[in-house]
Formats: sequence, C-alpha cells, structure tokens
Amino acid sequence: MGVNRAIRQVHRWTSIIFAAIVVAIFAMLGMGQQPVEWVYYLPLPPLAVLLLTGLYMFALPYLGKRRSAVAAE
Repeated sequence: MGVNRAIRQVHRWTSIIFAAIVVAIFAMLGMGQQPVEWVYYLPLPPLAVLLLTGLYMFALPYLGKRRSAVAAE
C-alpha cells in the first residue's frame, strides 16, 4: 500500500472516530448528563490527525506540479 493511500485511509478512519466522539458527547448532553471536563478534550487528538493528513492531501497536487516541472527541465 502506497503512502498516499495509507494517509487517505488514516484520514477516513480518524474522521469516523472524531464524529463518533462528538456525537457521544452531544448524546450525553441531550440526555441531561453533564460529562466530566476531560471528556471535552477527547476530540482534540483525532482533530489534530485530521488537520495534518488533510493538509498533506491538500498540498499533494501542488507538490506534484512542482515535481513534474523539475523533471521536465
């Protein structure tokens, strides 16, 4: 499996984990339960992974153009 494919797969699974955590927190609040303060920090690690992988995927087309321009010279 290539690096790009692995990054995309990590991004997909991390987004599912992030969404599940956020839904769980809102479900607890909807049921009238006040979660412990640290529960609100649970979405931050997956969000950081999503930021890094998303920025990598965003930059891929621009990096590809630069590589092809250098190879053409």
